[in-house]
Amino acid sequence: YYFGEHIAKAMKGAGLTNVVVLYDIGYYGTGLMTCFEEFAGLSGLTIVMKQSFNSAWPDFRPVIAEFRGKQFDAVMLAGSGANAGRMIRQLREMSITHPIYGGDGLDVDDVLSTAGKAPANLFVSTIYSTEYLQTNGTAMGKDFLERYRAAYKTDPDYMAMQGYEAVMLLVEAFQRANSVHSAEVSAIFKFSPVDWEGVMGRYMFRSTGEVVGKKFFVKDVQKGKAVMFEESRGKLP
Repeated sequence: YYFGEHIAKAMKGAGLTNVVVLYDIGYYGTGLMTCFEEFAGLSGLTIVMKQSFNSAWPDFRPVIAEFRGKQFDAVMLAGSGANAGRMIRQLREMSITHPIYGGDGLDVDDVLSTAGKAPANLFVSTIYSTEYLQTNGTAMGKDFLERYRAAYKTDPDYMAMQGYEAVMLLVEAFQRANSVHSAEVSAIFKFSPVDWEGVMGRYMFRSTGEVVGKKFFVKDVQKGKAVMFEESRGKLP
């Protein structure tokens, strides 16, 4: 939900107005498209065309040909992994040089390995940034980064950081609840008045399950740089 909102805000902040939306018909793509569509309207963006695709299709060129002649400023790609990388590659092969924006599904190694060399004008909304983690991350996050680099001789990607943070969050919740029962652990998340330590910083949950304090970044993939955009739903108390 948050990524659709932040992609729309990032596009508006970059001075973009008219957008083509491409979305995978799977759960992730449809969900991100729906959220983006809502916030695009609130942000003053115009969706010129909305086109679905099936990640199992061997060729996306017929989909791209549907909008290639239209007037637009950017593409919002709601897809993930290697299939999203293939879509990006074929967009560039068909001379679609416009900025491409996407969510965390584009923040994985499979995208670049399939898209080819790091594409210009590719921007990803994400909640993890190695650059930020090195200088501003929590003690837990910095320790994770150091040990990951030592073990794998490379930086952790989005999936690695998210997986580690999720497991450590559950461990702490089990300890606070003194239980592994789902209802008791859920209550700790929703009604505990304390915040939680993540890889990138501290955050908390509202009683609705909504996250407060998570940092969102917009990553310029070609430059390898991520800039903090804003925090989700306000700041920690």
